[in-house]
Amino acid sequence: MHDDATVECWGANEFEQAKPPLTQDFHHVSAGDNHTCGIHNDGLLACWGKSTVFANAPLTRFVQVTSGGTFSCVRAGNGAVSCFGEPPWDLYHPAGTFTHIAAGKDTLCGVKTDGTIECVTLSGENRGSPPAGSYTKVSSGSTAFCALKTSGSAACWSHLPLQPQPSGPFADITTSAAVACGLNNTGIASCWTHAPSIPPHREDMAPAYALRSIDTSDGFTCGMRPSEEVVCWGTNLAGRTAVNSGPLNHIAAGNTFTCARKISGRPVCWGSNRYGRALPPGGTFTKIAAGYSHACGLASDGSVSCWGDNQGPVTSVPPGSYSDIASGNGFSCAIRSGQLVCWGNLDKTFSLDAGSYYAVTAGKKHVCALGPGGLVSCFDQYGSVSSPGTLFTSIASSDGFTCGVTLTNAIHCWGTAAPTPPSITAKQVTCGSAHACAIKSDGHVACWGDNSHGQSSPPNAVFKDISAFSYRTCGIREDGHALCWGYGDASTGENIPPLW
Repeated sequence: MHDDATVECWGANEFEQAKPPLTQDFHHVSAGDNHTCGIHNDGLLACWGKSTVFANAPLTRFVQVTSGGTFSCVRAGNGAVSCFGEPPWDLYHPAGTFTHIAAGKDTLCGVKTDGTIECVTLSGENRGSPPAGSYTKVSSGSTAFCALKTSGSAACWSHLPLQPQPSGPFADITTSAAVACGLNNTGIASCWTHAPSIPPHREDMAPAYALRSIDTSDGFTCGMRPSEEVVCWGTNLAGRTAVNSGPLNHIAAGNTFTCARKISGRPVCWGSNRYGRALPPGGTFTKIAAGYSHACGLASDGSVSCWGDNQGPVTSVPPGSYSDIASGNGFSCAIRSGQLVCWGNLDKTFSLDAGSYYAVTAGKKHVCALGPGGLVSCFDQYGSVSSPGTLFTSIASSDGFTCGVTLTNAIHCWGTAAPTPPSITAKQVTCGSAHACAIKSDGHVACWGDNSHGQSSPPNAVFKDISAFSYRTCGIREDGHALCWGYGDASTGENIPPLW
């Protein structure tokens, strides 16, 4: 919810639960499994999504709403609570008065006016008991629950064994079945897992920059920065971490994740957050390079920041000021004072006897750079590898081959099983595992090579940037919208870009 009282939704929308009403004057909003509810500034309730959930919603005025699996509950100004939804939650009214309420999958918890916590699970399932104490806020997951004590420390409980939680103090807290997060008084988040196992999409990670609010759900976490910018991480199932970004102007596809640059220069990533690869730092970048399980950003001052899997260690950037960057499988390379500097699994520096490198591209295990006049040089961990004598304006590499745009704007490809390019006039080229795509002079995209997943069947649109990885391709249209095509795992959502 924005400061201007408008509500913005994204993700699953099969019941139009992500389509808020046109009247946008909310002061509170909460999302359930297949419905969403908000309270207008006049206290009246509005719900959208699966209508059977809110068919019997009360019509009086409220100060808080909380939505669970197939039910919601509202709190009135006098502290009384009413619930509505599908049975057995229809017309449920807990006794007593409350200062805060939180709905989980099938459980409602509330902080009573005396500071104690009361929870009810109408399904009859055992969800554990809240510890004694005085509390100010509670958060409910499907099987785990956390609350803030008046001292600011956190307490979590479940019918299942839980890992110890940080002591705090916190100003806010949220929990799902697997992960809980707390915000301290400066807005820095700490997240932890309830079980010893690490979530595969790492919704338990937290950004290093300040947030003003945070919320976690099954498989993903979102936070709002003081600027109202929303960031989400975890898995992008149904597009739930692909936050409205506004126009984009640069894109970089990686393995099960994609990153792009906003007009402001801030990065936005979507797909799987395994290793933290879809949770970029808070700066601004002129270029983003995505590898197999990490990404790097080049800032306007020449500094480089990398995030994700630190094998190599690939996110430990050598000092210096850089002018171009590329990322491969477990390594990155950048241009520093005309030298090609690589780190991670390919930990080498390459220099020209005469002249300087000015552009770089990385494949799975090799790297190529452009030098004086557009002459290309390629290297792997063993040293120099074969390169054509052709001159290029730009180059792109993939698993075992490289393609480039020549000085006459033709495409030339070389290397292991390099697909034969068509005769086109091109502005930019990108390479996947066994296919390649290029932006033609008219802005449309031509692809060639393997098309087993539709990665070589581009949409009919005009593009200004393009990036391929493995068996998929992504591009930025002239209007700033991102599109991806080819193989995409629905559970990670790497092919579901932000909408705006």
